[in-house]
Amino acid sequence: MARDIARGAEQMVKDPNLVHIYLLTSDQKDGQSIKKSLLDKHLATVEWMNPTRNNFMKAFQEVQEARLGSNDILLLFLAGHGRMLAEDYAYLTSDFTGDERDDVKTRLSTSDLSEQLSNIRASHTIVILDSCNSGSFITGRNDHLREALDTEQQKLAAANAISFNGGTYILSAAGANEHAYGGGPLGHGFLTSALILSMRENTQASGMLLANDWLDHAAKKTAMIARGFQYLQNPPETKPGGDLQVAVFNPRDISCLPNLSPRPVMIPPILKDKNEHDSLQLEMRLRALIQKSNDSTQGQEMAPLFYEDQSVADHIEVTGHYQVSGKQVVVKLTMVYGNINDLDQQVEVPAMSFTGTTLSDEDKDALAAKITAFIYDYARSVWSRVGAINQKAECLDR
Repeated sequence: MARDIARGAEQMVKDPNLVHIYLLTSDQKDGQSIKKSLLDKHLATVEWMNPTRNNFMKAFQEVQEARLGSNDILLLFLAGHGRMLAEDYAYLTSDFTGDERDDVKTRLSTSDLSEQLSNIRASHTIVILDSCNSGSFITGRNDHLREALDTEQQKLAAANAISFNGGTYILSAAGANEHAYGGGPLGHGFLTSALILSMRENTQASGMLLANDWLDHAAKKTAMIARGFQYLQNPPETKPGGDLQVAVFNPRDISCLPNLSPRPVMIPPILKDKNEHDSLQLEMRLRALIQKSNDSTQGQEMAPLFYEDQSVADHIEVTGHYQVSGKQVVVKLTMVYGNINDLDQQVEVPAMSFTGTTLSDEDKDALAAKITAFIYDYARSVWSRVGAINQKAECLDR
């Protein structure tokens, strides 16, 4: 996301020297790669650091010293682990040890973030928190502002806080008591995936991306993704009046913004016998096998992501019929992907023999495993084709 935000910001201000990125990640290889890419393409000035509390504070201090003004926008994006500590939201930095007695030195609390942001005089601030319990930052920050107003000795801090309050967009991944889930359509947190996808889906024909469109759509998409995996995750947000232009993309960049999952999405399969019933309970068995793959592969394999919401775009749909004939079961499947007709596939699963008078549960499980293998093969063929389409040559050197 850093590359796309930097590109959109540079095209908006027309000067890479006015786009400054602090990239705090513990993945040194990825951090250095993104930094080199942005610098080589003259999109921004970049500083990469490990995400320790001290480095976060250093980055905040440098931004404060830069004296942002009435034309400047600050975007703070934090993706990682969050939790409630002493009834306060805490974003855990990389040096967090798990010992809550030392947590003040290894976390960013609501008051830490509020204080640092209130000292940055940007015209608008966008805060995005992709972590568990992050909705507490919104309510906790309001408490912090009230404390500042009620304390005579903090009049200046309160004035800064009110300024911070007036032009600030905040989008949190989950409510104060909710988990923020990951491993979704792009292999990131659900909110991060939704933000990336919403960039493409909400960029206007003119190339302009507006804050309200981007963040509102990302919040709704996050909840939809979560529902598809049978999770509850409702991103709270708060925003000022009006709207804000956050990026501009040219047509080529719009076409290269991510719009596909690295793993295909599959809605519930429909498998019936000749009487249009599921007498062998194969649908249930297929769902269980694919869900088990989702839970165990953690996005590393080509197992399709099992998704309950049938409104999701570009999904694998599996329908079929089976028939028990003598001591054999024959299954015929039709598998389709989105609107790409030449990817449609009809297959006949090799007949499965059984020895008893009826199929045992073990026989049914074995048959479901054979069908699942065909689905996975289809998913691989789909993604070798569709993934290649998405990685067009003109996008690879962006």
